[in-house]
Amino acid sequence: MYGTTLSRSTFNALFARDFRGMSATRASKKKMAQIVYDKYMHDRVFPNAVAHVNALKEEDYKIVLVTGSLDFMIEPLARVLRRVLSRTGSHTTPSPW
Repeated sequence: MYGTTLSRSTFNALFARDFRGMSATRASKKKMAQIVYDKYMHDRVFPNAVAHVNALKEEDYKIVLVTGSLDFMIEPLARVLRRVLSRTGSHTTPSPW
């Protein structure tokens, strides 16, 4: 991504410019986030990484997803991870979003 070589403030300005004029309703943000997840994130959720997180969860480690992404943009990934973790019988905390 081009923005990763820029300062955070420059990246934020470019990001805001790209989305200027778009609807900021909850529904439109949810739709945009799902498109981003489907197009960019889905294929990058590596099975071995998920297995490792599950193993740590089984050892009673607390799993925390830390990201610089906007909360609504990361929600589809968080939802998938919560679903995967819940299949193991591990406790998951609902997202505050």
